[in-house]
Amino acid sequence: MWSGDPDGECSVYNRVMTLAISIPLIFIFAVGLILLIGLLVVVGIWLSKRKRHAKSPFKCTKCGYDLRGVTQPGVVTCPECGTIYE
Repeated sequence: MWSGDPDGECSVYNRVMTLAISIPLIFIFAVGLILLIGLLVVVGIWLSKRKRHAKSPFKCTKCGYDLRGVTQPGVVTCPECGTIYE
């Protein structure tokens, strides 16, 4: 007979079910480390693309064409889009 039940019957509401899951601490650290390394790789790729597309004094501000080969004295016109630089 269960001491918590006055009728001597065990009802569904009196039962307490627990579930314990044991996760090793090293597993949590390993998953965290993998996520951190992945984040660093993504940030590194993003920064390298951003640096590669940075503004250069020798690129057209409108289309990004490389103007280093254009050697005209005075006014320089972009051969790709026609933007005029003085």
